[in-house]
Amino acid sequence: DDIKGELADKLVTKCAVGAFDIEDVGQDRRAVVSDKLRDCTLCRECIRDSDLAPLVRLARKKDHFIFTVESTGIIPPAELFKQAVKTLKSKAQNLLDHLEALEGQGAVAAMEEEMEDDDVES
Repeated sequence: DDIKGELADKLVTKCAVGAFDIEDVGQDRRAVVSDKLRDCTLCRECIRDSDLAPLVRLARKKDHFIFTVESTGIIPPAELFKQAVKTLKSKAQNLLDHLEALEGQGAVAAMEEEMEDDDVES
């Protein structure tokens, strides 16, 4: 459902980072998600209000990651990202190797199988 009128204004003022904005639709004013949604810290301020709580749903996307790449310009950002992923993959493999040594083959084999399934889906 749309959040309209005074409730829309209330929602916009509750959010310190500006994740919501007001859109005028004919005679109505309604709250919409702004382009600053990624700034949301999940502070839950927007759902502490009993009027807004049933209208707002907060959730994280469990399989969603946002990477910010900054470069001085020597290495192009795309190449820097590739190198970072290789490093992350190497560190994850190192962790799996240590877990294997600690817990035995069974638990690690299951994790590796799950990772292979994720790679196929990608």
